[in-house]
Amino acid sequence: MARDTRAFAAALAGYSIFYGCFFFRSLLSGNLIAPSDSLDFGVAAYLSRPMLWTDAMFSGYPIAADPQSMTWYPMLHLFRLAGLDWNLFLISAYVVASATACLFVRRLSGSTLAGIFSGVVYGFGGVMLAHIGHFNQVHAAAWAPLGLYGLQLTREDAYRSGTSVTAFAFAMMWLAGHPQGPVYASYLAMAFVGGSLVLDRPALRTGVARAAWSASGIVIGLGIAAVSILPMVELGDFSRRAESNWELYTAKALPPWQLLGLALPFAFGGFWSGGTMPVPYFGLDGPVENTGYSGLLPLALALAAPFVLSTRRREAALWLGITLVAALLCLGAATPLGTLFFYAPGYSSFRVPARHLQVVSLCLSVLSGLAFADLTRRRDGWGRIGTAVLVALAGAAIAFGVFTARVPEAAALVASSAPYRAWAITWPLALGTLLIACAAGARVFGRTTAALTGFAAILIGLQVFDLTMLHYRLPGQRLRYADIVRDEAVPRPRIQALRNELLPTGDRVLASDGSRNQFLLPNLTRPWGVPAAGGTGSLGIERYLDVLGMGGPGDVYPETFSAGHRGLDLFSVRYALVPEGSPLATDLAQSDGRWSSLESLHYDEDDPGTFYTLFRNNRARPRAWCVPQLLRLEPFQVLGSIRSGHLPDGRGEFDPARVALAEPGMLDGWQGGGESAEVITNADQRRYLIRADQPCMLVLGEVFYPWWRATLDDAAVDIVRVNHAMLGVPVPAGSHSVRLQLAPRSVQIGGGLTLISLLMWAGVIVFVRDRIR
Repeated sequence: MARDTRAFAAALAGYSIFYGCFFFRSLLSGNLIAPSDSLDFGVAAYLSRPMLWTDAMFSGYPIAADPQSMTWYPMLHLFRLAGLDWNLFLISAYVVASATACLFVRRLSGSTLAGIFSGVVYGFGGVMLAHIGHFNQVHAAAWAPLGLYGLQLTREDAYRSGTSVTAFAFAMMWLAGHPQGPVYASYLAMAFVGGSLVLDRPALRTGVARAAWSASGIVIGLGIAAVSILPMVELGDFSRRAESNWELYTAKALPPWQLLGLALPFAFGGFWSGGTMPVPYFGLDGPVENTGYSGLLPLALALAAPFVLSTRRREAALWLGITLVAALLCLGAATPLGTLFFYAPGYSSFRVPARHLQVVSLCLSVLSGLAFADLTRRRDGWGRIGTAVLVALAGAAIAFGVFTARVPEAAALVASSAPYRAWAITWPLALGTLLIACAAGARVFGRTTAALTGFAAILIGLQVFDLTMLHYRLPGQRLRYADIVRDEAVPRPRIQALRNELLPTGDRVLASDGSRNQFLLPNLTRPWGVPAAGGTGSLGIERYLDVLGMGGPGDVYPETFSAGHRGLDLFSVRYALVPEGSPLATDLAQSDGRWSSLESLHYDEDDPGTFYTLFRNNRARPRAWCVPQLLRLEPFQVLGSIRSGHLPDGRGEFDPARVALAEPGMLDGWQGGGESAEVITNADQRRYLIRADQPCMLVLGEVFYPWWRATLDDAAVDIVRVNHAMLGVPVPAGSHSVRLQLAPRSVQIGGGLTLISLLMWAGVIVFVRDRIR
């Protein structure tokens, strides 16, 4: 373990230098490396102070329960505490991924060079860099090899070290902020442990002990992350992810033909070719996210490993089998295996089966590392390396020929596009020629260990060159990932002034176009402290999204702003920022007094697409008010009344000032009747003084969630859900004080489990003895 620790520290240092060089242009630019979700999710989380609940998203949101906030991720807090920049935090995921892959393969193969090679294959591969916009996915993926390393230690009967490392790795994966990766890694871990027991055939007692300690490490890791997992599961039950969904599960499954990208990364176009326009892309979704390319050499070595290794052939066969299963799972329902896994625990809650490419990439790094360690040590092995590359090229050429015969877009590009022919066809052939020449040179001149080591270093250099060209061409960013000016993460002066106006009143603001609005980019309102009704995220509370008619990117349907719709009024949305000159802006300007046009805001004077009109909602309700009546309706009737402004069955207009809508079974027998009630709200929007002649229902402009607790004159009182997604507190006649508090039971229970698991983890380190073979 001491040697491994030193090797891991050296790997962290070496890969830090490597990625520092790769991202040098981005770091030198002074901009943020924040493509795609990284700005409004990642940077927003990094700039926000930790909290359980935020008023700056979704009219109130349990932010600590959303894993994308990384509230419980130690790495984020460590970097923030050290005063380090977001860019370094993002890059650290690649450093950790390469270092942990290096550590695992070095342990498995006994070769430091093989470990270095595998670290490049995994951390620098196409999948990891393609997901640079998904900051939480790359951070979760970074710890997966460390979990396998811990399981390998347990396999070697080093129970204390193995269990403690496995627990730490799985805890970090879960806390990193995206549960899909840890779920896939858990199945990978089970396959590795089960396969290892079959390969090793230990005595029954030893096998049971290995399986038990391996499971203990995974379970303790889950327990350490319970403070994040339990609230996440609770929030998931309130979101649109609450139930298994076949359409969600199969969304963005990789088409079978696109597996060709594992060998020919430019086969589907979409890459920068030196001109003003990229070669047209015709694959699934975008040209970057769905690439699974890890390099021609790793693919060739991985496919050949079970057949050409002098030792560990059965080990290589195990990893090849896992690789093939993961590749088939990328295809979703295209194979019976994908359909079967819909019923596997945890699988049906995730979309984009193509994300199994992360597992494929990790398995390829392990497989190719095993082959690299064995074949580069001996002269005859280099001949097999050359043969493996030649066979891989031949197979890819045959597949590409069939591909172009069956796919018209590919055939058209072959016939008409010289850049496509150059990179989709000529480049793999040129690279393969270089690899075969290196193998031939080693076979002829590698008469000493030093010479063989030198040629192995050349192979690593060619692997780096191969992946660098991929990253240079495929995204079209040409190694410049920092394209977000830092000012975009800072609120404009008018937004700061609007925030200062809204905070004392409890009112809120909403951007009608969601994530396209740079003035109020969803989720960045959180570090800015702007009371906002908008937001974006996969775990948004479904009932709230339904009331406001909000889509996935935080955009709001135009119907929500119509005269009849009461959603914005209920949640105290006083202001709306609407694209200038849009049909919606025209409708609001002609709304007969409901909306008032206040001013024009221009984010970029040279871009008319960033011109907005700020409207005032003259019908917005305060954050708290009392109503004399409670009408019970079915949930769909409640939602329909809010959207139309009329009660069902001809009962007239829905006036939120006079009636609250509840669902059957809520407060049966309660009767109001007070025609006049006064509500005085404290400055913190959490304490209310009510004076009422008759019993009334206090309606609070907060999103209903199990964390809320209320007291009436310091005595606990029940909270009911009213108006589909709001809080209601029944108040008797007279003068009373109502106080609203947060009691996040799921966080408290999860925190308790985390503490117990940490004690168990410490107990393993202190009391369990290793028996290293």
